[in-house]
Amino acid sequence: MQILNLNLENPGNPVEYIFQLPADKRPTEPDPKFQEEIFQPYYEQSKRISPLRPSSIPIRGIVIHATAGGNAHGAASVITAGVASYQFLIAAEDERDPNLREKILATTPESRIAQSIRDDKSHPEVLKGTRNLDTHSLSIEIVNRQDGLDPFSEGQLEQTARLIRHLWFKYEDLEIVYSHAAVDPLRRTDPGAHFPWARLENMIINGIPSDEPEIEEQYDDPFHDMLISQAEHEPLPPLPLSSHFKTTSAMPTITALEPDTHPAPQISTPMIS
Repeated sequence: MQILNLNLENPGNPVEYIFQLPADKRPTEPDPKFQEEIFQPYYEQSKRISPLRPSSIPIRGIVIHATAGGNAHGAASVITAGVASYQFLIAAEDERDPNLREKILATTPESRIAQSIRDDKSHPEVLKGTRNLDTHSLSIEIVNRQDGLDPFSEGQLEQTARLIRHLWFKYEDLEIVYSHAAVDPLRRTDPGAHFPWARLENMIINGIPSDEPEIEEQYDDPFHDMLISQAEHEPLPPLPLSSHFKTTSAMPTITALEPDTHPAPQISTPMIS
């Protein structure tokens, strides 16, 4: 598990978290690593408060939220309560249920309008000041306590980027990613001053670094040429004696690590839109 360092001295301003998706960078093929899971019962429950989106309205934006709660079930409880809804949830790295950790969870059908932004909220740089932004956007919640001390994990960041690249490939009209705080600055600060917004932008536009093909490692080996000649079916000269070869009387002992059986603490504070 990798944790992103909190930059307490130079936090960002979530009100300014907006970036455009350049058309020439749009993915041209689906991501083979992309996986999502339907998160029940919330996915079904969301249909009670999330109306169908008219087919004539294209999806043009992605809004990023953070939950102000410590686990996926706590974050999704707002759907059960009928308070809010959103299409996707990025689970925490320390979820009590290990099967949920850092997963992309579908919580509302993409064909429905989430209830995550107040209808009267807008921003001049977001879809030219359009209101009713949920109608034109898909909403992503990232599990985080939003207390300034709970860091986003590397896995959460990569999964968020992977999800948005998947949606960018799927929806050709998608053009912008923005924070909840950008369109509702008097009420909202999510995803927070310590969210790595610039890194997210880079991963979405330029690709996820972990997806780059590995470069074949080069070895400085005195027997390299001899191995190559063997691979080419050439006669192999006798190996010279070398300090590389040592006689041992016993095989080394390998000790297995004990698994960590301590459950992570769970703190849950529902989001209020």
